[in-house]
Amino acid sequence: MLTQTQNNSSLVETPSSNTGLKCQDSTLVVSPDYLQFVVKLPSVLDFMDLCSSLEAFFDDSFTWALDSPSVHGRRFESSGRSVRGIMACFNPPTDQKNFCDCWVSLPGSVVSHVPASDFYDLCRSLAAFDHFAVTRFDVALDDYDKSIELEQVLEAAEAGNFAGSRYCDPRIPLKRGTLPGSLGWCVYFGSPQSDKRLRFYNKAAESNGELDCYRWEVQFRAKHANEAFKTYIETESDPMILAGLVTGCVSFVDRESGDRLSRQSFLPWWSEFLDKVGGFIKIRLPRFVPTIQRSKQWINRQVSTTLAAIRQVYGAYFKEWLDQQLHEGEMKLKDRHNNMIKVAKHDWLYPPACSHSNDESALI
Repeated sequence: MLTQTQNNSSLVETPSSNTGLKCQDSTLVVSPDYLQFVVKLPSVLDFMDLCSSLEAFFDDSFTWALDSPSVHGRRFESSGRSVRGIMACFNPPTDQKNFCDCWVSLPGSVVSHVPASDFYDLCRSLAAFDHFAVTRFDVALDDYDKSIELEQVLEAAEAGNFAGSRYCDPRIPLKRGTLPGSLGWCVYFGSPQSDKRLRFYNKAAESNGELDCYRWEVQFRAKHANEAFKTYIETESDPMILAGLVTGCVSFVDRESGDRLSRQSFLPWWSEFLDKVGGFIKIRLPRFVPTIQRSKQWINRQVSTTLAAIRQVYGAYFKEWLDQQLHEGEMKLKDRHNNMIKVAKHDWLYPPACSHSNDESALI
């Protein structure tokens, strides 16, 4: 779910000679900066076909190490790396899994190699795969006008005049890539473990003068990445949407202007920047709704082995002990548990007339 504040953006798509999307006065440029995804394919051959397509698209070439395991969230038995820096890993089908488990990472140096409009078309094609999910998605917003100064951000952070993140980490100076005589710095909003982290830094220093701008860069991971990616591909490569994903991560507000966040006003310089960008978009994950089926699955994954061990120890007394635990659990049931029980009993007695899993009319 997303919330958008404005639709009067001055952002327009640039000519294909520029890999980003920029505003009419060319002071703001926004573009995807990193894409990492997982996908399940029928065979290793299908995965190699996908990688061949990436080679052709980026004018690149892979080198494979089929006996070189790597870990990216989980262990992959084979991996490859391209000249431009694409990383790809896979586990071939087995007797237990009849699919090829695949992982691919496209870093910023690769993404920026092609025009943003072409990369958007590639993302739409990738999203068409079954069992496809994005695990990291970065977006960069470059401000060549340097509308907001470091001191303004630091002053707001020190005063606690920001929302959307509980963690702020200013790093001054930033040594890596800093030119002599120039100021290298970076301010992080969000912890390294967060699924949503914003960086504000001097791109001129970091790029050794190649890009003379201040960069706002958001890193989405896990479910936030998947939701942000869906928002991106559903908007016909609208630059305002990409920019809004960046500005929606953190807000700079006057904490003394209201007793609640919804009543607090933006700091003037942040309000002006939002007007220039075209607003902001907040990624909101669907609220998790527990069910009896999910609870059973959790018990099977997390509890069944422990219960088996306890039964081995207690022997004939295990059932008496278990009944006591269940009795204590029933005393702790809350309204949400009782509602879940009510729905589960109804579905047990009166199964749905149409099950989409086996109804041919529901197939596409």
